Amino acid sequence: MGKASSSKKVARAARAGGRTSGNKQRNLLFPGVIGLIAVLGTGLIVWAVDDYKSEASVAPVVNEDHWHAAFGVYVCDTFQPDLAGFESTIGIHTHDDGVIHIHPYSSGGAGENATLGAYLEGAGVELSDDELTIGDDTWAEGDAQCGDEDAEILVAQWKDVQNTDDKPALIRRDFNDIRFREDGEGYTVAVVPEGTTDIPKPESAAQLAELGALDTGPDATTDDPNATTEDGGEPPDDGAPDEGAPTTPPPPCPRADMRAVVLVGGFGTRLRPLTCARPKQMLPIVNRPMIEHVVGHLTDHGIDDVVLSLGFLPDAFREAYPQGRCAGAQLHYAVEPEPLDTAGAIRFAALDAGIDERFLVLNGDVLTDLDITRFVEVHDRAGAEGTIALHKVADPSRYGVVPTDGDGRVLEFVEKPAPGTAPTDLINAGTYVLEPSVLDRIAAGRRVSVEREVFPAMVADRRLYAVDGETYWIDTGTPQEYIQAQLDLTEGLRGEP
Repeated sequence: MGKASSSKKVARAARAGGRTSGNKQRNLLFPGVIGLIAVLGTGLIVWAVDDYKSEASVAPVVNEDHWHAAFGVYVCDTFQPDLAGFESTIGIHTHDDGVIHIHPYSSGGAGENATLGAYLEGAGVELSDDELTIGDDTWAEGDAQCGDEDAEILVAQWKDVQNTDDKPALIRRDFNDIRFREDGEGYTVAVVPEGTTDIPKPESAAQLAELGALDTGPDATTDDPNATTEDGGEPPDDGAPDEGAPTTPPPPCPRADMRAVVLVGGFGTRLRPLTCARPKQMLPIVNRPMIEHVVGHLTDHGIDDVVLSLGFLPDAFREAYPQGRCAGAQLHYAVEPEPLDTAGAIRFAALDAGIDERFLVLNGDVLTDLDITRFVEVHDRAGAEGTIALHKVADPSRYGVVPTDGDGRVLEFVEKPAPGTAPTDLINAGTYVLEPSVLDRIAAGRRVSVEREVFPAMVADRRLYAVDGETYWIDTGTPQEYIQAQLDLTEGLRGEP
């Protein structure tokens, strides 16, 4: 009996040892597979970036990837002479005319490096937070530079310097990190008495209209000696535009004239380990952080006052944009004291930023070419309290499904239905127009879901509408979709804000 028991124990131990060995092998195999996926994914992203930049090494298409910015240096009450002409190796140059010419996606990498600091370095100007040097002249902050008054150094920035009478954004530090974001900006480096806010536009602002959408004058430069015109012909020898070529920039998107709340507080768990140490929206999409693509699309539609609803690693955004500027927009940082879910985050951010009028809300991990201006117009015509952008997908079970009647009024809001049970293939695309009254529907001091609580209540009151955006849309929340977003941009399946 004892021997039999002992032999059984040995057999059980052997079997247990076998299972343990197998488990160990499987435990070792799993991280190996995950590591391989991460390596392949990273390699694909690197390939996408390199492919994008190699495609961008051709001659720039004027007004699409050859931009102009007005620039001037204003000391006390006088503009200084225009800086001397030069051309840098990254595609930034000037022609002694006070206009900065920028090739934002030149093969030299101006898309990454097109900053005010790069321009000033090429022009031989030294600018720090408290001192400006041009040639033999130096102005220091705090000195009695303007009469008997102490001076400060700042940079005034206009998004559309030709066509706006708005006050500029005043930047007081980290000047050299200011990045050129789009055609038609204006910058005045100013040495003025402390407290001055009335900074004049650069004198060269009027020249931007004359340059228009084509820059083929006798002093024009190109990164590619084999450049051709847009129709494939050789460039004109006399520097004159081709017949029929545009001579003025295309009109900008109509202004939506509202503020936006971008939800960026999530943990990004589906993208770990990429999101272990930084928020999902700070991951790169080709050569720019995801948040810059999202905010850049807003500024394309005139929305340049953006509230970031922050939760996970909020300092990553502050450190990346210390001036509170991103992709041409002014940022307001609203940091949740604790996780509040989607509706709670919207309420907290809106109240923290002082929003008391109609506003836009969007998920910060969605890339889309939604016509925001048209979207807001639909909301206005419906007289809605809230309007949801929709998108058609093959499998709606991962999303909130939104069936509507013939007038666009939402009939019900079904959050993540079981496969095969969805009443429609139109899903919540994560962009909303909301009236301020929606904030009163959100309880304070607890987690509230906009999808499961607020929207169903608005449906019951017949106040919620929706419209199919009928445009490019991708949720970047999974590794597959994150990689697909890279490919879509490099292959031209979506626009670049």
